[in-house]
Amino acid sequence: MLPKTIGQLDQIREECRKLVNRRSSVSAIAAAVPIPGIDVTVDAALVKDLLNEINQKFGLSKEQVDQLDAKTKELIIVLATSLGNELIGRTIGKKLVLSLVKKAATRMAAKQTSKLIPLIGIGVSAGISFATMKYLGNKHIDDCYKLVKQYIEQEASSENFAAK
Repeated sequence: MLPKTIGQLDQIREECRKLVNRRSSVSAIAAAVPIPGIDVTVDAALVKDLLNEINQKFGLSKEQVDQLDAKTKELIIVLATSLGNELIGRTIGKKLVLSLVKKAATRMAAKQTSKLIPLIGIGVSAGISFATMKYLGNKHIDDCYKLVKQYIEQEASSENFAAK
């Protein structure tokens, strides 16, 4: 269900930011494991689960959006498109995660290369992994927040217009 007030929306954003910090820490720990490729596998799973959970908390998962009335569903899709976000109102699967990972490929390559430098490389790799996960999660939170805020504002202005 979509949040009805900005207060609810702010609370959801804070919950999601804590979630992003926890998942980013897990990503950093996985990056510190000196087994090539394990961190990428963990990151892909973390990103997929994280983005799906953020959508769920904001009321923007595919299932939640599909249950909305046609007018509201169309508005949500239009707002998501205007933000350039292809993750809202959709099931986030392997294809979408892979496109995100490709966008972060430069960071990922630097992370893998840095593992070749003992000790310091592991720290650099963990830092890059944490920062990448945090960036992806917080960007998605910001997009979801903007979308739902616009929805709430449009609903309020429609109600004010109807009351006149």
